[in-house]
Amino acid sequence: MDKRVRSIDAFRTLAIVKMLLCHFVLYLASDREPNSWIVVSLCGPYGSFGAQFFTFTVGLSFFFSDKKHWGDGRTHGLRHHVRRAAVLFSMGIVFSILAWSLDGALDWDILTLIAFSIFVLALVRRLPSPVILLLMLIVVVLSPFLRANVDFFSYWGNETFEYAARWDGVHDLIGFFVTGYFPIFPWLFFPLSGFLVARCLFTDEARGRVWATRLFALGVLSLVVGPVLQAFGNPWGWNLRGSFYPLSSFRLLASIGLCLVVYLCFYRVFDVRQSVLPQYFDSMSRSSLTLYLVHHFVILWPLWIAGALEEDVAKYFQKSMEPYQALLLGFVFLLAWIPISKAWRSRGYKYGAEWLLKKLT
Repeated sequence: MDKRVRSIDAFRTLAIVKMLLCHFVLYLASDREPNSWIVVSLCGPYGSFGAQFFTFTVGLSFFFSDKKHWGDGRTHGLRHHVRRAAVLFSMGIVFSILAWSLDGALDWDILTLIAFSIFVLALVRRLPSPVILLLMLIVVVLSPFLRANVDFFSYWGNETFEYAARWDGVHDLIGFFVTGYFPIFPWLFFPLSGFLVARCLFTDEARGRVWATRLFALGVLSLVVGPVLQAFGNPWGWNLRGSFYPLSSFRLLASIGLCLVVYLCFYRVFDVRQSVLPQYFDSMSRSSLTLYLVHHFVILWPLWIAGALEEDVAKYFQKSMEPYQALLLGFVFLLAWIPISKAWRSRGYKYGAEWLLKKLT
């Protein structure tokens, strides 16, 4: 069970590259208008899929992690998952403080979502697939209802439209589950989906290939249904606009469809046909958590420092350059990672976030 699954590595690489480029543009660009093709292509309704891919991968990876910790005769699988979730949750809080200051500690970034998802997956991993599917549907159906009943937009600033923690207990707990940047409802849907897909594909090889065809068709259907609901849902009062905050039903359907279609293409290429995965993809996947953390600091800390020197910390945030310049910087960062990853690979990826997570769990 120590053998890596190449389709997951390829898919995770695509997710982290997409998130990285999107953040370079969002955090540095001076032009965020809808008519900017760079902004729209990276962060528009059909472009902002990096986070969905990343969380979908959590479920895929969890399937093999769980299999490893039970398949080799050990009986501490549940304890391992819970410890891993706790450590990752703590890392998420520390990361938010270092990247966004103490005020951002309870903004509920994607790492706290992933940590809680691992905890939930640890609890449901032995349940029958129909029960997990039912849980996924409950998450999707309840999300708009919960947002409406807690007045979602009252938790976000009117001018900048940013979520703000209040450190008052109830508000922040609601933020974690419903109104934060990456709340459990509906984002838990993606890790559960990834786990269920991995179970279908890899439990039995022969049946897995049959399931691959079915799931691919389901993905194509979701890609079609999502935009249709976007077009006709709003006049019917279905609240299906294409927002990311909160993640609309339209984006959720389109995103899971894209997850299925893209991942199953990788499954076909790398797992069924056994094509060789480029070494760069392998190293990017192995260090994806570290990359997620590091690229935030590379982008944000210079902005905060330059702003602080002029007595306005946020002066250059989203105002420092044009979108094409920010995108070029993103590609420069990816190119610079090639020699770094090669040198790091020869040292077993020591002292990275993944290495630390493994040591602590």
